[in-house]
Amino acid sequence: MNRLKTQRDAVLDALLDGDILDAKKAQERFGCYRLAARIRELREAGYLILSLREPGSDGFASYVLIEEGGGA
Repeated sequence: MNRLKTQRDAVLDALLDGDILDAKKAQERFGCYRLAARIRELREAGYLILSLREPGSDGFASYVLIEEGGGA
């Protein structure tokens, strides 16, 4: 079966590949305008994801995968 990749799947694949994602990258690459919500879903699925905040970034975070979770 060939199904469209969900935004959650696309975000997870990028994080598993070692990418550091921020809202701008997620919008450009996946059309994902609610990256924090997708990150929350992945954390709830057991993935350990670190939020990085740069000084002067107006509170926007970048996200990096620290540890794979139980999947789901």
